[in-house]
Order: sequence, then structure tokens, then C-alpha cells
Amino acid sequence: MQMWFAGCGSATWIALAGVCFLSGCGGTANANPSGGGGQQTAQTFYVSASGSDSNDGLSATTAWKTISKVNAASYISGDQILFHGGDTFSGSIALTAPNASDHLTINTYGSGTASVSSGQLPCVSLTNLAAATIGNLQCTGSGVSSNSAFGIVVANTLPGNTRLSGPTITNNIVSGYGDNGIEIAGTSGTSGFDGVTITSNVVHDVTGNEANVSDDSACIRVISNPSYPNPVAHTNVNITNNVVYNCPGQQKASNNTGSGILLSTVNGASIANNVVYHTGTLNATCGGPNGIWVYSSANAVIEFNETYDNETDLGAGGCDGNGFDLDGGVTNSVVEYNYSHDNFGADFLVYAYHDSTQPQWSGNTFRYNIGQNSARAFLIANDDSLSMTSCYIYNNTLYDPVAIVGVNARAAINCIFANNIFFTEGSSPGNAINVPNPSSILMVGNDYVNTGTFQWGSVGYSSFAAWQTATGQESLSGSPTGTTANPELVNPSGGPTTNGYKPALLSAYQLQPGSPMIGAGLDLHALYGISVGTQDFFGVSIPNASEKYNIGAGGQE
Repeated sequence: MQMWFAGCGSATWIALAGVCFLSGCGGTANANPSGGGGQQTAQTFYVSASGSDSNDGLSATTAWKTISKVNAASYISGDQILFHGGDTFSGSIALTAPNASDHLTINTYGSGTASVSSGQLPCVSLTNLAAATIGNLQCTGSGVSSNSAFGIVVANTLPGNTRLSGPTITNNIVSGYGDNGIEIAGTSGTSGFDGVTITSNVVHDVTGNEANVSDDSACIRVISNPSYPNPVAHTNVNITNNVVYNCPGQQKASNNTGSGILLSTVNGASIANNVVYHTGTLNATCGGPNGIWVYSSANAVIEFNETYDNETDLGAGGCDGNGFDLDGGVTNSVVEYNYSHDNFGADFLVYAYHDSTQPQWSGNTFRYNIGQNSARAFLIANDDSLSMTSCYIYNNTLYDPVAIVGVNARAAINCIFANNIFFTEGSSPGNAINVPNPSSILMVGNDYVNTGTFQWGSVGYSSFAAWQTATGQESLSGSPTGTTANPELVNPSGGPTTNGYKPALLSAYQLQPGSPMIGAGLDLHALYGISVGTQDFFGVSIPNASEKYNIGAGGQE
């Protein structure tokens, strides 16, 4: 749940995190002369703990020694700055155009990983540089109690809604920063980046001491200060194969704090094959945090991720702590093939809020996901007057001991729930479904196992049969759909922590041979024109070998 924060659209916003984004942050010494006025050629500069800043830096044997020397030089397109693996360097790498140019690479040479101990400052701060690469560094701040900076931050502060080629940030270890671990930012209108890659990083023990307490925070964040009503600042963003954990946030923040991965003002994103856990423990506000989420964005695909133990400080007034979230202003996006479990909030949040400057929440899908042992499976809410349209939730397998579908809606939600397995057992599950405004919700072809009571509008029903008869839900052309049969899963509630998308480790949620769910699903394409994809969570083809559809996330031909 996210509203844009005020007062964050200036250089001051970023500077609060200990980052200098103003011109002149870099040095003026010319490390890359043209050689007599001719065309400059890209070069590689070496930095070693055994080097000397009086060297030219152009070979491993004539390496520079300090980050101060790196920051004092200027660079042209294609230059590389390589730090000696196994060495530790004190300071903050801070380079700003025009003292550095596009396609700059900052990386390690030799064996091992170079370490940057940046104290209270960022590890790497690049401003207005296109197509930069930052890789194979171990970035360590002084800790969240003393550091209030980002870890790695790449920002576009240019005016005129300027879009630069985006950075590649890969194979880094980032920890000990009070603000976001990795930050991609646009600070002026819709200025941002096209083609952002954040891959194979480990980001942990960050957030918790953000200087700007009105800002939201996350271990990895891509965001901007947009000029509405066209909010897109970043395009073609790829966040893949990262491990993110221990993002606590802070109690004094006035906005949500301590999410895992957060994207905003993005058109076209892939968030895939990440592992996110133990977030939001100190969050004391509503409106987040979540493990992985997007808001004010379009065409995002969130797939093949695992997220768990996402928390919030309930005692201090915190809300959410959900696994995955498509939030306000999201359009044409998909959450699929994910595993969400053991969260303080829902496995999956679907949320819209009224904001006339951003698009209406519409055209979004949750499918072929598994959820387990969170407070509820789905929470769908629009706590203002904005309705949701074209919401599709189908073929998910959900085992949650308390609430299965909780809905808090103030406006119409045009949503189809189909071919899902909603499963609880053990203690009394309370409300299976709680829908204060059910006029536009369609429930069809789902399996409800030990699901408790059904609250539909102002009326409560003690059983599935009573709810079905009275409301006309789970009915198709006058014929009943839906079931309360045991789906015959291998071992419901038995899903372990898998450390990523590993279907073989989630056999607990496969359908056993002979399960009544096999072939019993509705053909959603024929009925509603929904394109259902080509495979289920376990990689089984859709439709199955009998040209039929299953109920649930799958696992049997």
C-alpha cells in the first residue's frame, strides 16, 4: 500500500542518504589524456593496496592505491577501474558526469573479491552516467546504527525527462548500510534509466537508519520522483538471481520501511529467481513493507521467486508484512511460479488506492503460485474509492491455517478467482472469505477444504453449500462448480524453505495420482478469454496430456 511521498524530488532527497549528486562530486584530474589532441582511447586503471597514487594506474604493477585517487580522476567512455581482489579499500567511490562518462566499469582484478569499507558513506555512487557496470565488490558500511547512506546507488538527476542507458550491478555483496542496499533513482520528473540489470547480488543487513524518514526503503529499490500523469521513469528493468535478507526498516519512519525488493514508476520489468526473507521487522506504519512488490508500474513479470518471513511490527502499529504485492497503479502485470510462506501478512496482496494522477489498477494476474502458513492467502483491498478491473487469480495452491481470502473493499473489485485450491486444517480457520463489497467478484471452479465460514457482503454463511446457494457463486450457466473435496496433495503444509525456485523440493504440493483435481479445472480461455500460459508450477504442460485443466498449481499430467 503506497502513496508517493512529498518533498523527495530534489538533490536534497538523495543527499540525505550520504550521496553527493551535484556536479563536481568527481575529480578534475585527467587520468585519460588524448595523447596530443587525438581521439581518446578507453583504458583500464588498476587500484591495489600495494600501489601508489603517484603511479599512472595503467597496469597492475603501476596501480593506484586509494579511492581518493580514483575519485580525483576523470574518465571517458569505456574506461575500466579495477580493484585488486583480496584487498580492502577505505572510502566511497563517487563519480559524476561530466568527470566520468558512459560505459564505465568498476570491478575486481586478480583472485578474490575487492572490499570497499565505506564507513558512514555509500560504497559506490554514480550520477548521470549511462550504461555503467559495477561488479564483484564486497561493500561494507559501518552498520545500520551509524550509517544512513545507500550501499550502491546509481542516479539520474538530469532535467528534461531524460532517460539514460541503465546500469548493470552484478555479483556484489552489500551490507551495513542504513538506507537501501542497491538504489536506482530518478530525481527530476520522469528522468530515469532504460535497461537496468541487477543480478546475482547478496544484499543483507541494510535499511533501518534512513535519514529521510518520509521515504520508503528496501534492500533493493528502483524508484523515481515522477511528473504525473505519466509516471514512467525506468524501462526494461531486470532484477534476477539475488539473495536479499535482514531488511529491518526503522520504527521512526513515517512511510513503509524494510521491504525486500521494491519497484516504482517502471514500464517493463522482470523480477525472477530471487530469494527474499526476514524483512520489515521494525516497520511501524501501514502501506508496506512486503517481500517483493511494485506500484505505479506496468508490464512487470514476477516469477520463480521464493519469499518468506516477511514481517511488520504489529505491536507498534505496523501493517502488511506480505510476500508479494501488486499495489496501486499497477497494470498488465503477472505474479507466477512463486513460493510464498510463513509471512506475518498475506502470501499475496492485491491493493489499489485512489490517486487520480496514476493509472487505475487493471489487467493483473496471479497464477501457478504456492502459498503456505502465512496469515492469509490473498488480501485484496482498495481502501479508497478506486475500483479494480481485470483481476485474474487462478490455479494457485494455498495452505494457510487462518484466513484464505480476506477482502477489504470500498469500491468494486472486478476479479475472477478460478481453479484455485484453498486449504486449511487444524484449528478453526475463521472466515474463509470476507468480502464486504462482493458485487463484481466471481468465484468459480475452486476447491475449498475445511475453509470455515463465508462472509459475503453483510451476510455470513456457515458452510460452502449455504454460501453457494444463496449467492450464486461457484455456478456456471446454472450448474454448480467448485468443490470441497480433499485435493489429495502429497503433504499439505509440508513445504520446506527451498532457497529459490526448486519445484522438486515442493513435492508436498503436487497432486497425487488419482486426485479429484486432475482434469477438473475449467477452461478459462474458452470461458473468459484468459491466456493461461503453457506450464504449471511444476513444469507440467497446460493443458495436460488428456487436453484438460487441473485445479491448483499443478504437478500431475
